[in-house]
Amino acid sequence: MTVNYEGAKPFVSDFLQSIKKQDTHQYDLLIINDNFPSIILKGLNVNVNEIIISERMQPSTIRYKGLIYAVKNNYQYIIFSDIDDSFTSNRISLTMRGLEKY
Repeated sequence: MTVNYEGAKPFVSDFLQSIKKQDTHQYDLLIINDNFPSIILKGLNVNVNEIIISERMQPSTIRYKGLIYAVKNNYQYIIFSDIDDSFTSNRISLTMRGLEKY
């Protein structure tokens, strides 16, 4: 789960490239869009769910909306990420294995 916002624009491309390079594609990418134009999500091999936030909210409230969505949609795990992060190619698979183990 990540949040897209106006200040994130310089980082979105690197974030999406790291998503494309993951060694697993058995997950959903949940993007909470904080009143900013949708990002181009071409070429991703994962299911993408985007929640559009049209009103002004604090970052914690925006993430809370994402959590509510995840719970209502029976997500088993949630991996939080800032959109200005990029991942090693095994970040998601290693995290999922760790969550399953513990």
